[in-house]
Amino acid sequence: MDIEQRNALVEQWLPLVRVIARQFPVTGPPMEYADYVQAGNVGLLDAASRYQPSRARFDTYARPRIRGAIADYIRGNTWGRRGSPYLPGVREEECWTLRTAPEDRPDTLAEAAEQRARVASAIRALPGRERIAVERYYFDDAGLIETGKTLGVSYGRASQMLTSARKRMEPALRLAA
Repeated sequence: MDIEQRNALVEQWLPLVRVIARQFPVTGPPMEYADYVQAGNVGLLDAASRYQPSRARFDTYARPRIRGAIADYIRGNTWGRRGSPYLPGVREEECWTLRTAPEDRPDTLAEAAEQRARVASAIRALPGRERIAVERYYFDDAGLIETGKTLGVSYGRASQMLTSARKRMEPALRLAA
């Protein structure tokens, strides 16, 4: 496919990007609808560059690439995947104190120290590979792929190990909350 054909495909399917971008929740700054459209446009360009007409219709081929580009943008620009929904018993505002120095208020220092002790105790109680997975993913900022490589497993298996670790940690963290 030459450049003119690719450009014609992109122009024809630009509205599809806006339709797909609307399907993602806008969480406010730094995430905005225009950012999703821009990321989707990158996915559309990639799809147009790789498209082979003999294999599928263009919209069928392009939709997952556009969705994936937007999802990649969201994953790359949020810290929520390591937030409280994944560490049971840890409030969202406490997630930052687990990874950064707390403010210089005595009550905050005491609460942060107590929270760190609870989480550290729950992590120490995990089996070795699950403990490594939790430490790499939550505290070393490694993604699932990097965590899997550290453990010598696929990213899917790394995700399963993290899920198992969270389930094991939940009772200890819930009791202390």
